[in-house]
Amino acid sequence: MVMLFKWMNDKLIIDFILKFAGITYGPLLGLFAFGILTKRKLNPDLIWLVCITAPLLLLAVDIINNPAWYEAKLHIQLGLNDISQKIFNGYKIGNELILINGIFTFLGLWMISKPSTEEDQLKAA
Repeated sequence: MVMLFKWMNDKLIIDFILKFAGITYGPLLGLFAFGILTKRKLNPDLIWLVCITAPLLLLAVDIINNPAWYEAKLHIQLGLNDISQKIFNGYKIGNELILINGIFTFLGLWMISKPSTEEDQLKAA
């Protein structure tokens, strides 16, 4: 991480840390919310796929939403400013990244789950 920060040559690293946390901790939030709010039975073979796909999807949304931030940090030109303006009309996603990521994870888990049967509910009790 130190080498990455040196390569980025940025003194305001807190902004990067908050964005990184928003992208990486979203699946934890989604998994926790799914477990607390539902009684659905998950397919255990696909949970990892959802927890990898949700942050990647969020990263793509964030790059489209705020290309100037990524251009400044990575020192490259993405050319996405017009698309960002058309889709988001100037709105920039900030610390709500973690919430959006949690929602993506929750929805992904919902798609790979099925309603629990009466037998499953008896086992849990």
